[in-house]
Amino acid sequence: MSGDPAKLCDFQNPERTCPTCGYVAKTLPLYRMCAPVPEDIWEPIPIGDLVEKGLTALGITKERVEKLTRTEGKPGGCGCAGRQKWLNELGNKVQTDARNALLAAKRFYVGE
Repeated sequence: MSGDPAKLCDFQNPERTCPTCGYVAKTLPLYRMCAPVPEDIWEPIPIGDLVEKGLTALGITKERVEKLTRTEGKPGGCGCAGRQKWLNELGNKVQTDARNALLAAKRFYVGE
């Protein structure tokens, strides 16, 4: 292995929290390999965009739908853009609520 030698967490504070990685020791002595925790970068998956990509891959494009429904050139077209936006917003809300519920359960059961 190259680079810095392995480093142990430092729990020499009243809160028993490692200043580098943020791990909280429940009991001491604890010899844990310290590693900085990456920032939690999370973004919901845009469901409407995924549906559009899937339908386009199957050959169902907005232009074809407008041609079939005879809404070419009309304001709002076939309504695909509105449905796509609605699906993206709904997916965002559902995914955010589910993630918050899972994090709350994790805090309750694991205590982190």
